[in-house]
This record gives sequence, C-alpha cells and structure tokens, in this order.
Amino acid sequence: MKAPTPLLGRQLHAAIAAVAFLLIGALWLVTVYLVDTDLADETRAAYKANANLARAFEEHTVRTLRSIDQIVHFLELQAERPGSKLDTTEFERVNSILKGRGVITNFGMVNEHGNMVWASENFKPINVADRDHFKVHIENDGHLLDIGKPVISRFTGKSTIIVSRRITRPDGSFGGIVYASVDPAYFSTFYRQVDLGSKGVAVVVGRDGIVRARQSGSNEVVGQDLAQTPLMRQASEHEAGNFTTRGAFDGVPRFFSYQSVRGYPLIVGVGTARGEVLTGHFVRKNNYYSAAALASLAIVTSAALAMALIRRRRREAHSREHADLELRESEARCASIVESAMDAIVTVDDRHRIVIFNRAAERLFGCSATEVVGQFLDRFIPERMRKTHRGHIEAFGRSGASTRNLGALNPISALRSNGEEFPIEASISQDTRNGQRLYTVIIRDISE
Repeated sequence: MKAPTPLLGRQLHAAIAAVAFLLIGALWLVTVYLVDTDLADETRAAYKANANLARAFEEHTVRTLRSIDQIVHFLELQAERPGSKLDTTEFERVNSILKGRGVITNFGMVNEHGNMVWASENFKPINVADRDHFKVHIENDGHLLDIGKPVISRFTGKSTIIVSRRITRPDGSFGGIVYASVDPAYFSTFYRQVDLGSKGVAVVVGRDGIVRARQSGSNEVVGQDLAQTPLMRQASEHEAGNFTTRGAFDGVPRFFSYQSVRGYPLIVGVGTARGEVLTGHFVRKNNYYSAAALASLAIVTSAALAMALIRRRRREAHSREHADLELRESEARCASIVESAMDAIVTVDDRHRIVIFNRAAERLFGCSATEVVGQFLDRFIPERMRKTHRGHIEAFGRSGASTRNLGALNPISALRSNGEEFPIEASISQDTRNGQRLYTVIIRDISE
C-alpha cells in the first residue's frame, strides 16, 4: 500500500476527524431521542393511570354523595311537611348502611334560629348560626345541596364535612337546615387501597379551592386552600386534565390528573411523585448515556489509532524514501567508480548471468555491455574450464567468504568475443542485494 503524501495525510486526518465527529453527533442525537421518547412514554402512561384513578374516585364520590343526599333530602321533605311527625323508617335503613361504611358520623336538624332540634347521635342543644353551612342557606331559597368546608364538630371535636339542605316553609320562608356530618377519613381510607407510592396524593377539593379530603402517605389533613394552585386554574377551564406540578405544601414534583365531580361542586385529583414514577426511566437513561459514552470513546479511540497509523506510514515512507535516495546515490557512486575503473569488472547473479559489464570489460573482451548483459558468463570462459569454474564459484558462495583470488593455484584464461584466449588474473567477491546473491569479478589481462 502506497504511503500517503503529507498533504493527503492531512486530508485523511481531517476526514477521519469529521467522520468521528459526525458519528458521535449522530450517536448522541439518537441517544437523546431515545431518552426523550422513553420519558414521554412514561409520562403518558402515568397520566393515563392517574386519569383512570381520578375517574374511578369521581364515580365513588358521586355514589357516596348520592347516598348521603338521599337521607338529607328525605329529612328535608319530612321537615317541610306542616305538622308531620318525622318518619325515621327509611332514614334508619339508609343511615345504617352509611354508618356501617364509616361515611356518616351524624345527621341533624337545625331550626331557623340555628338551634339544634334533633340529631341522630349525641344530641346537644347547641347553636350553629355562626357556621357557614347554616348561613349559606338563609338567603338561598333553592334546593341547594351544600358541601361545606371541613370544620371541627361541636359534637365530637373532630374534623367533619357538613352536607346540608335548606328547609323551606310553605310560605317560602327560611325554616332551618337538615344536614349529614361526613367523616373526611372515609375518603382517605378508600384512597389508601390504591398504591400511589410513598409520595402520591389523592384529593377532593371544592370549587372554592378548599380541600375536603386528602390522602398522601400518612397525611390526611384537610381544609387547606388550593385556590391559587395550578389545579384550580386548570379546573376552571377544563372538566378534566393532566399536568405536572410541585405540591403546594410539600414541594414534591408530581404527575397530576383531575376530574370534575358530576353534579357536585367538587374536583377529584390524583398525583404520583415524578421521581417514583420515573425510577425505571432514570435507570434506562443512565444505561443509554453510559452506552453512548462508551461508544463515543470507542469512536475517538478508533479515529486516534487510524490517525496514528497514517502518521506511522508517513514516517516509514519518509524513511524508505531517504534510504532509497541514499541507496541510489551509493549505487550511482559505485557505478561511476565501476565505469571509470582501469580493470575489467563483471558482476553476475547466482545463475551466472551478467548484470554489470563496465567499459574496461568492453575493451578487454571486445564487445559492448548491451550485447552481453543477461548472457551467461560461460561465453568468456574457455570450454575446458567452464565446469571447474562453476564449481569454484558455487564453493565460494557456500564458504561465506567475502573475497577470493582466482588462479592462485592454477593459471586461468579468458576468451575474447573473437574467440582469442588470453591469460588473466582475477579476484571475486560476493554480496546479497534485495535477497539475490551477486558475484563480482575484477579481471586483469596479464598477457602483456
């Protein structure tokens, strides 16, 4: 493989760096896309699950309120009949069901002055004229079912939600109220049956923004004001929806879904902690980023190795070029010396074919180098000596000696191109070039 030139090497470096940059960029774009897609999928799944729970809680709330209203409305009708005696048969039937479920703690009737005139449990002659659930009906002459804010019961001393209706006399005047006292813990107990996580929350909020029931871990505190929260802003525009928000009281980020309660001024909301919902996503996110980082490192390492290989080949090519140049210069010097030598110099390969034939050899043998290069050396050796000569050359090659005088023991002769035989002195040397053994003979005519 041909080594790159300096300019080509720089271009290859730039190309490798560009490809590595594009690969890493594409890798991280895909990674970010996968992470974002996974987050979006998890978020949609959380909203869907929460929305389903909100609808289920809404249906439960509607059924519960309808059961409560059945008794309150029954009491209202009984109270509005002039001179009628309270028939408790139907009341006792429904009341026993609701009390068995832990929904109702008390039913009662209050006259137009706010004085308690009857209660199903723990009757006390108290006055509730200062309570919102009483005052709301004084000026309202309709058949409004009011679901009051949580208050501390004057009977039990515990938090309670008063569900009440107005008693209207035949002449249309205000005759007091009938009510049911609802335990907020009933809703939170029901919500605990669903696993919302350690920081999840389920809540029932009035349209006034006041919490009627709430379950978050072990926290069941009610009565908080959510009027300025995203929940109330969203609910003022849409009957149902989803959004992400921080808890108004604990600051926990949550996926939140809500559903308006049909026929009642209430909103049911379900929130799951973002950190708990996305636990699996965060694990996958770390895995995606770790894999992308390792792949990026592999790309950078590969690019660096490729660049290092190119630099190495450039250095090797430069070294070879320098060595080749020195070799050519050396060969040129040797050729100049050989050509200008006074003695004939002939070089043959290991098959005894002539590869060098200098000018002195041309003069000595009477032929040009062009004629003899590539020919066998035997043409210049008398036929009677050729076999012996070949044996001496092969023995010399096997000996490993670098030089030897020929004819030291017996005189030797050579043939000119015209067939003339003449005595010579000769010395032979051997070396190896590019894996090929060469023999060089220096010849001198001793006939004169």
